Amino acid sequence: MRRVLYILSMLSDEDVDWMVSAGEKQEIAANEAIISEGESLNAIFVVIGGSFAVRVGEEQRAVETLGSGEMVGEISLLDSRPPTASVVATEPGTVLRIARSALNAKLAIDPSFAARFYKALATFLAQRLRNSVATLGYGGDLDEELAARDEIDPELLDSISIAGARYNVILDRLRNR
Repeated sequence: MRRVLYILSMLSDEDVDWMVSAGEKQEIAANEAIISEGESLNAIFVVIGGSFAVRVGEEQRAVETLGSGEMVGEISLLDSRPPTASVVATEPGTVLRIARSALNAKLAIDPSFAARFYKALATFLAQRLRNSVATLGYGGDLDEELAARDEIDPELLDSISIAGARYNVILDRLRNR
């Protein structure tokens, strides 16, 4: 769940309210894909519950498992290209689906939201890249890199508890839908 904390720590309460209001809660069946490799994507997703496998290639090789608090579809949002992996539920799950059209409209009319959202995504993706580099063993002592990948950015420490509270607000609001 730590990944969502990066994003929520940089957004405002109003931003989070907008995301929940604009988003749609979806129940996902086991083995159902929320993202299909190579197919156009019209939404981003926040995983609320369940387990999802990131799969690549024709053989659909699992390369990562995602759980509560993960965001997916953000790269296709940024570069408008089809996803390079599929995301498939390995058990029944729940996601918050935010339509790309609604998100792009909000980004276009609200520059403050856009600045916070893009900075949050950049921080989130930087952390993901650092984890990939550590896993692949590039650039240094692998043991040291693997230990460091679990550390939280010191600049975010003060806002982590706020981000956790915002995530709980999302969960509460979605339970009532």
